[in-house]
Amino acid sequence: MSLLPAIDTPTPLLGALSPRRFMRRHWQKRPLLIRQALPGVRPPLDRGALFALAGSEDVESRLIVRQRDRWTLRSGPLPRRALPPVSQAGWTLLVQGLDLHVPAARDLLSMFRFVPEARLDDLMLSWASDGGGVGPHVDSYDVFLLQVQGRRRWRIAPPGDDTLRPDLPLKILAHFEPQQEWLLEPGDMLYLPPGWGHDGVADGECMTASIGFRAPARGELAREVLARLLERETTRRACCTATRPSPRPTRRGASPRRCSASRSTRCRVHCVIRGRCRRRSARRSPSRSRASGSRRRRRCGRSTQACAWIRARA
Repeated sequence: MSLLPAIDTPTPLLGALSPRRFMRRHWQKRPLLIRQALPGVRPPLDRGALFALAGSEDVESRLIVRQRDRWTLRSGPLPRRALPPVSQAGWTLLVQGLDLHVPAARDLLSMFRFVPEARLDDLMLSWASDGGGVGPHVDSYDVFLLQVQGRRRWRIAPPGDDTLRPDLPLKILAHFEPQQEWLLEPGDMLYLPPGWGHDGVADGECMTASIGFRAPARGELAREVLARLLERETTRRACCTATRPSPRPTRRGASPRRCSASRSTRCRVHCVIRGRCRRRSARRSPSRSRASGSRRRRRCGRSTQACAWIRARA
């Protein structure tokens, strides 16, 4: 049975809104707090399994530690000995692309398929000790923040001054003035459009799943379109090059099979089949009478020996 809600059917996942109404009212417009979006939700994997996964070279992971006003950042792989003790406050472990490695995370991500899949980024799982977080920051993509274990306090601010602190290894806002604040319990979810400042601090040990959706810029869309057109043109040319006419035409002098290749390519195929380097011109020769109906013939620039060489390798 599919977990994807119908586009016009209200669902608790979106706070009793249908996916269509949610996209119309909130998507890339304003935040939405959803209490008990997924009641009884459980983390895709426990703390020990998450710590072990962070030590793999195939997984993108980050360790963020805060000690008063000092922040440190370390990228993975992160073996267990590189992680602080669980009892130490103020640190966070982020594991990116969890849906590529854990089936339960993939199932959780499938609940958000009402958003166009081309925008889908990944599912990131954040584990934090008491007081842990990544500081106030801004994302350039849409994000659903689902609390899967413990509690986390979120503060948000509308788009505004996005100046960053230059003295820190993280992209932390220099001026963050929150206007709303909530404490999320397991099963609660917060949706944030791009550009909204937010800061989440763990209230005790907690886990938060972050489901992100890209918001591609015009330049990225243009590059994608050009790449697709180039791929299509390359495929078309390869198809035309591989297409060869029958070695024995049905009648003497029959024209080769037509394709969408250039005129020079058609002339080369014609030379291989007929053994001569001539093709008909679309215009009548001005030196001959129109009444005679004869047409001017033009050589394609290849000698008979060259055509024989081409024919031997056809």
